[in-house]
Amino acid sequence: MKNPEEVVVPLIKSQREVDEQSSAKHVPGSPNDVLDVPPGSVVEFKLQRNSPSWTTHDLSVRRTNSLVPTVRFDRSGRPSRVKVTNVSNRRVWCPAHFIFVWWVPNDDLPLDDGYVQMHTRKYRDWQVLAFAAATDGQLSDKERLLYEEWLAQQPPAVERRQYAAPGGVRSRPLGATHGPTCEEQWKQLDERTGTDDGTKNGVIDEVSSNQADSSISEEVNASSCPLDAGEHESPPR
Repeated sequence: MKNPEEVVVPLIKSQREVDEQSSAKHVPGSPNDVLDVPPGSVVEFKLQRNSPSWTTHDLSVRRTNSLVPTVRFDRSGRPSRVKVTNVSNRRVWCPAHFIFVWWVPNDDLPLDDGYVQMHTRKYRDWQVLAFAAATDGQLSDKERLLYEEWLAQQPPAVERRQYAAPGGVRSRPLGATHGPTCEEQWKQLDERTGTDDGTKNGVIDEVSSNQADSSISEEVNASSCPLDAGEHESPPR
């Protein structure tokens, strides 16, 4: 029994209320229409603009046996589109509102199994699988051959000279010398520059006189310098 003006506040929440509150925090991302994905093809759908912030939520992604999702971001770094790649050999129909992406709070887990975060290794392995399925190997080989043929017809960007391939090691003739010695090279240099022996003797005399003057100045400085520390002059007797 209670009065009409009394308000009852439940202290214990039911499991239904807990599930409703947790589901309200999780924001799903799914296509609005049915997706028809041929084998090896890619179909994309847009995500809602009012997505949660990265500071409060993490983005979790899941795949199916045949469809692999790839999240695309806009210039501001927010997820805007999801590319779905068919990695099987048959046409696959994806129902509308099939949840590929969940925005999950940082301290919570997805409501269903099979979801992985984008920074995990498993998500990167999915992207490698999707790229391999969407890439035609034969077409890539044809493009490579066409590019090589086109490149062979283009003029070289840098001039490349044609050199004859060497047929062997060239040997020195028997009567050939190893060239002039160092003394002979100096003599040839003197003849070219016009330097004679008198000039060289004058240069040598000047250098020797400069060395003699420097030695005399060193002796004078040594005789005029004071006594070193710890030495004293003996008194006269």
